[in-house]
Amino acid sequence: MNQKEDAEMRAAFGISMERIYLHGVDLSGAKLSGAKLIYADLTDANLSGAELSGADISHAALRKANMTKANLTTATLDRALLDQADLTSANLSDANGHGSEVSGVAAATGNNGLGIAGLCWQCQIMPVVAMQPDGLANYSDIARAIQYAASNGADVINLSLGGDSRSSAVTAAIEYARSLGVVVVAAAGSGGGGGPVNWPGAEPNVLGVASLDAGGTVSSFSTRGSYVDAAAPGGYILSTTIGGGYGHMSGTSMATPHVAALAALVMAANPTFTESQVRAHIIATSQDVAPAGFDNSSGNG
Repeated sequence: MNQKEDAEMRAAFGISMERIYLHGVDLSGAKLSGAKLIYADLTDANLSGAELSGADISHAALRKANMTKANLTTATLDRALLDQADLTSANLSDANGHGSEVSGVAAATGNNGLGIAGLCWQCQIMPVVAMQPDGLANYSDIARAIQYAASNGADVINLSLGGDSRSSAVTAAIEYARSLGVVVVAAAGSGGGGGPVNWPGAEPNVLGVASLDAGGTVSSFSTRGSYVDAAAPGGYILSTTIGGGYGHMSGTSMATPHVAALAALVMAANPTFTESQVRAHIIATSQDVAPAGFDNSSGNG
């Protein structure tokens, strides 16, 4: 990895990425060459026509000349992505910036001298538009987006979104994705200690992700709950932004793509793993950052 990018990532995270994320994962090129990660991050507009035509993103950090080297595809269901040299080419507009920032965390191209490198920077990104620019969406649209991503080759689906009620349509869509071997990762919520349960992060077969600050402590905004499986950096995270720039963002939305990218790397290193085994491996190898054992703040780490 380019030394400048590596230094910027460490400065942004403030903690050891190897210690937090890569425990037990073989990151050799040979291992990565046989896996496929599609990162689905749901955000922006409706799920009609061209809005759903996946493809690549257009921030240069996500514009990957080398994306095919690691057949990893992560589906990002979000507000779409726009003009970032560190992302990849496509014409999906991102009026809000959320989709671009989330995708950069997971898979911004590494070793290109630009900005940052995503955790799985050889992974492909499938941007799937499912939400309005203001972050609002119907559960029915989110369910359709999950089904779309799963049916079109996603290996991992990132859901940096949520609501305070459960949707049977979203639950069914997640189970459909799981039936195809797709790992689903979702935000635990950014409502703080007293915040409501965040769905679909609370779904039993989804990896629910809490947020850590730079010092490795659980972020004050991170929602607590028995459904939290793991925690990852989500406080003041540097990532790709619309217009080709870079900026910081905080929230479990930023923590979630770290774990989605990790799921892709686990799949790459263990191509025979089932979806359930990938989730179990991440939970079992997470380093505990809160009180010993499982807790409602950081889950298993």
